[in-house]
Amino acid sequence: MVNPREFAPFRNVSQVAYVTTDYDRALAMFAERYDVSEWLHMPEGDFAISDEESARLRIALAYVGDLQLELIQPCGGSDTVYRSPLPDSGFAVRFHHIAQLMETESQLAAARSAAEAAGVPIAMHGTSGEGMVRYFYTDHREELGHFIEHIWYAPDIRSFFDQVPRN
Repeated sequence: MVNPREFAPFRNVSQVAYVTTDYDRALAMFAERYDVSEWLHMPEGDFAISDEESARLRIALAYVGDLQLELIQPCGGSDTVYRSPLPDSGFAVRFHHIAQLMETESQLAAARSAAEAAGVPIAMHGTSGEGMVRYFYTDHREELGHFIEHIWYAPDIRSFFDQVPRN
């Protein structure tokens, strides 16, 4: 039997992510309205969404307390999972996902197996950082209106997050 707590959105939340149609305008909005002005800007790049496909994204990261914020602008490729909450025109920022950090790679694998056994849709999966980051998104849009990202970082890459600004 699958543990129903495995995919509860309030367990081990490490990140809240938003998608936007305009990266620079969204950053200005976060600074003006929410006092989140310091971000780590990652270079625009391709991020795996499956074994064969990737999405081109602009990403910024910031911390508010212990919670990491992620701002994502889809820029091309197979970016539907990021673009779908956004309107076809005009400026928008939309809630996209929360992330649950897995402490070990085996926990991530177990979570994926549990999701599949429970029939929870897997919206995407991938690796980045030469395999140092592994993730998959479960699709809870029908019930909760958002995705949950399940993510694992290799110990060698965790120090990367020390450079993410604290607001």
